[in-house]
Amino acid sequence: MYKARAYKALPAVITDYPTARYLFVTLTVKNCVIGDLRVTIKHLNESFARLTKLKDWPGIGYIKTVEVTRSKDRTAHPHLHILVMTKASYFGANYLSKKEWCALWKQSVRTDYTPIMDVQAIKAKNSPVALLAEVIKYQTKPNDLIFADRDWFLEYTRQVHGTKAFALGGVFKEYFRELEKEETTDEMIGDDGEGDVDEGHLYFAWKRADKKYRMVNQ
Repeated sequence: MYKARAYKALPAVITDYPTARYLFVTLTVKNCVIGDLRVTIKHLNESFARLTKLKDWPGIGYIKTVEVTRSKDRTAHPHLHILVMTKASYFGANYLSKKEWCALWKQSVRTDYTPIMDVQAIKAKNSPVALLAEVIKYQTKPNDLIFADRDWFLEYTRQVHGTKAFALGGVFKEYFRELEKEETTDEMIGDDGEGDVDEGHLYFAWKRADKKYRMVNQ
């Protein structure tokens, strides 16, 4: 699985780039109806690609994943989690404030509203390996699937089928080359790195009496 390879490769990156620093970035856009999820994810990824091409983009490498959560009003909330690798000099004259990050993301999204984003610097004494689990977790939380209604769940699976959930850029490509075989959503859902569930998959069955999906054992 790609997670196992990621945990194995990241320490090598840290060793070879001992002065590098890391940021944990979350990028969002407005929620969408479930039927627009695919085009919204596409827009998110295209916006991020534009962000990485801006002059002020500080990253020399990144690991990016897509996460989708379900809101109480049944809308979908797709967003990106990115582990960004920077040069140590970023924390000097090249440092970007939260306001500047927001402006760059708004420019990249090409919208008239200011999309929510968050950026957290990982302290130099801390290893980015600890954040890897957060970056490469489920594309959708299992509870969001369990408590989703039948129509939402089925439309969700149609919308995300075959979409790219994991991507690499910059120096990470040299170390994660095997991962460039793009992981699909089917591989992303349900792998928590523990237990004996079939290669990182969770299975759900529609329970008519409960009118909701329940996780089932295989």
